[in-house]
Formats: sequence, C-alpha cells, structure tokens
Amino acid sequence: MKRTFLFTSLLISLNSWSTPITIDAVKFSDLGGQRYRVDVSLVHADSGWDHYANRWWLEDDNGNVLGERVLAHPHVNEQPFTRSQTIHIPSTLESVVVKASENRDSDEIARKLILLPQ
Repeated sequence: MKRTFLFTSLLISLNSWSTPITIDAVKFSDLGGQRYRVDVSLVHADSGWDHYANRWWLEDDNGNVLGERVLAHPHVNEQPFTRSQTIHIPSTLESVVVKASENRDSDEIARKLILLPQ
C-alpha cells in the first residue's frame, strides 16, 4: 500500500510539472493614432495540442487588458516564435505589462514590464 501511494504521488507530481513560458522579445511599431503593431516573441516547450503557449496580452498598470493575441495552435518546431497584433495604447501610459500563458497550466504566466517612450 505504501509503495502504491508513493508511486501515485510521483505520477501526480510529474503530470503537474510544466515548462515555463518565456517572453523573448517585444517590439512596438507606431501606426499613428495611438495604435501600435505589437510583435511578441515567445519560447515554450510546446509538445502538441495538449500543451502549448496559447496567448499573449498587454495590460496597463491597473491590470486592464489593452489587447490580446490568441495563439490558435502549437508551435512545436518553431521556437522562438513571433506573433503580432494591432493594439490601441493610450499616450498617457508610461508602461505596459506583456503577459503570456499556456493552455495546460493557467497559473503559469510570464510577465514582462515594458517602459514606453514619452
């Protein structure tokens, strides 16, 4: 009975292990009118549909979501990978936080503070 419990605990522990997602690079291109093309490069050990980086988004300093990019499929053989989105960023903001997540572990969120040029 004791061995079964230890073995089960080990399996649960291994199944909940995840590879962290990393925000590798962020690029802003000014499109005018407070609109920016935001290019975000991510690194994650995507293994297929059961485990992949599934979105990135921008928040202001109050946690309001300014925009997001949903990643519709795994990028198993494409690391790092870059995806873009046009996002309205008010000129009053001094910084934004870029966040990224994966589909298997909702607590696994990468964060990167970006200071905006004034």
